[in-house]
Amino acid sequence: MVGHQDLAQQLNVTQLSAEYAQTVRGELEVEGILRRTMEWVLQKLGPVNAAVYLPAGDPHFALGAYLNLDTQGDAQLIETLGKTIVEQARTGGGSAITFDSDATLEELFGDEAPNLLGRGWVAVGCRTPRECLAVLVVFRKQEDARPAEAATRGTLEAMAPVLAERIEQALGFYQRLHPFPEEENDGTSSVE
Repeated sequence: MVGHQDLAQQLNVTQLSAEYAQTVRGELEVEGILRRTMEWVLQKLGPVNAAVYLPAGDPHFALGAYLNLDTQGDAQLIETLGKTIVEQARTGGGSAITFDSDATLEELFGDEAPNLLGRGWVAVGCRTPRECLAVLVVFRKQEDARPAEAATRGTLEAMAPVLAERIEQALGFYQRLHPFPEEENDGTSSVE
């Protein structure tokens, strides 16, 4: 038997997914999808830091979009994120993962942890049935993170499959518009 609270939560997830899908509808390029995603995250979650990491050659992911990060000033943080939290979310299932204590970060990431401390992190792998096409990471100062953690997790879990689907569609559309050129000769070149 499904309780009223469970039903309300399922309805909320459905509404968030539909709202996010509407936001990124019509975007044909990954860049546009990511820009709209960052705008939507800011609107839904308020003042946060956020980053979307995209595949950059197996098994590495690289920063694709960000919100409230300085790519030069936060370069070490961005690199550390890619090796730690992003990797955890990439290899995990579709559920959001939370890192809300410095002790947990130090235990999991050892020497990499110092760049991550003092913040609460929520990350989710954005997966299609075949692969992870993005990892979305949201973070705040630890004292600001805990009260909003459940809402942040729910929001990211609701939008993750939609983001993966839209990226997959955009990549397919791009490949149809820009097919790889076929070999025009047998590998020999001619000089005129």
